[in-house]
Amino acid sequence: MARSCSMLVLYALMGLSLALHVVTIGGALMVRGAVKEELSTLADQMASAELQTIHVDVKLKQDIPVSATFPIQKSVVIPVNTTVNIDQVIAVPINTPLGTATINVPLKTSVPINTTVPVSISDTLTVNTTVNLDVTVPVNIAVADTPFVDLLRTLRKHLTELNQKF
Repeated sequence: MARSCSMLVLYALMGLSLALHVVTIGGALMVRGAVKEELSTLADQMASAELQTIHVDVKLKQDIPVSATFPIQKSVVIPVNTTVNIDQVIAVPINTPLGTATINVPLKTSVPINTTVPVSISDTLTVNTTVNLDVTVPVNIAVADTPFVDLLRTLRKHLTELNQKF
C-alpha cells in the first residue's frame, strides 16, 4: 500500500512537472513570437529611418562687418546732339582818335553741336559697413546623406539576422 501511494505521488509529481514544462515551453514560444514580431518591426523602422529627412530651422542673428574695395575702370562715350541758342548784346569798345567808343552789337544765332565726348572713370569705391543679419534658415538633411545611414543599415541587417535565428 505504501508503495502504491508512493507511486501515485510520484506519478502526480511527474504529471505536475510535465504540466509546468508545457506551460513554460508555451510561454517561451509566445515570447519567441513576440520577439520575432518586435525584431521585424524594428528592422522596418530602421529601413524607414534611412529614407527620412532631418529638418532644422537655424536662427542667425548677428552683426557682420563688411569691408571691401571695388576698383572702377569704365570708359563711356556720351553723344551730344543739341543746338545752343545765343541771344545777347555785346558791348565792343573801339579806339578812335577822338577816344574810345563803345558800340553795342546784338548777337542772335544758333550753334548746332553734334559730337561725342569720351569720358573715362577711374576710381575706387570703398565700402565699410555692418550688416545686421536676423534670419531663419531652414536646413533639410537627408539621413541617406549622413554617416548615420551606415549605422542604420548595419543595425537593420543585424536585426533581420537575429529574427531569422529565432
